Amino acid sequence: MKRRLKIIILILIAVIAILILPLIITFLPKSVSEYAYRELTYLHLSNSLITNDLSEQEKVETMFKYVAINIYAHEGFKTVDCNSFNDLIRGIGWCDQQAFVLNTLLNKQNIQSRLRDVQHHTCGEALLGDKWVLLDPYAGSIFYIKGTSEMASLDEIIRGEQLEYFPLKLEIPDLQVLYVPWEGRYREGISPEYSDYAHKSVLKKAIEMDIRLGYALYGKKYAFWYQDKYLASIKELPDPGEKWIIDYKSIYKPSNDAYLEYFKGRNYYLYGRYPEALQTYNRVINAYPRTYWADESAWQKGMVYFYNDRYVDSLSIFSNPQITANPLFKHRSKYMADLSKEAELAVLQ
Repeated sequence: MKRRLKIIILILIAVIAILILPLIITFLPKSVSEYAYRELTYLHLSNSLITNDLSEQEKVETMFKYVAINIYAHEGFKTVDCNSFNDLIRGIGWCDQQAFVLNTLLNKQNIQSRLRDVQHHTCGEALLGDKWVLLDPYAGSIFYIKGTSEMASLDEIIRGEQLEYFPLKLEIPDLQVLYVPWEGRYREGISPEYSDYAHKSVLKKAIEMDIRLGYALYGKKYAFWYQDKYLASIKELPDPGEKWIIDYKSIYKPSNDAYLEYFKGRNYYLYGRYPEALQTYNRVINAYPRTYWADESAWQKGMVYFYNDRYVDSLSIFSNPQITANPLFKHRSKYMADLSKEAELAVLQ
């Protein structure tokens, strides 16, 4: 009887530990809680994009499109190498950064991925079946074998296979000139698979397991709870404008307070908490006019409208002359205006 009671008590303790372990992580040192938040962001974002009935290829296509739409290489900005979370917050990134963000999201869905260097350019590759298919979020291009839905590999592009592709961002005049392996960093331009490339410590792997456990137990409520705790803990953030934007101080007045509010709004957006994102963006616009973060908030409202199927409203922002006249928004505004028009036409048809 006593032995049975001990077993029951141990089981109860184990169950309680499992239930509360993901909640404790917010009270750990800042470096741990910040890393956990970044990992939770990748996990929640990738999960929110994916439905259970999608095939592996459809998952790749969905996450590819999200990265291609939400991160853009743009004139006036500096190249910043930090981490995928920073690239998602910026919404700005060059080819290798966009490819690595995509690989990060694919990894959260247990899809193997890697970087692939070609001539003065970096793409991503995902493993579908026994084939590494080429993904170029910088150009917004996935390549398909003509007349099929089969995604193409770099080798098939090099061989001159008949292909079909529909670039979201850039037209590539000659595929066989650009997509040639470059060995500046890796043999044949092939990086290690993402999980090997990331070189995560035992501690980081344990944190990721804890985050996955919390998400498995509590779902998006856990993500929102953790986000609220995390954002509330941040009392100040330095304005990164000078690190991100060329000649920043000659264009805008730096504001730590404005950036802190914008940072929170962008985080709400990444978690799909669109009402909170809009409310925060409006606060930035009203409280901190003439800052970059007010201008960026005004532009990001268009992204919120776009993902809420309010294409007329998103188009009104992305085609606003006051916004499109700013070199920091000009090209991405045209890109998103075109996507808004296409989406609205599809609805009307």
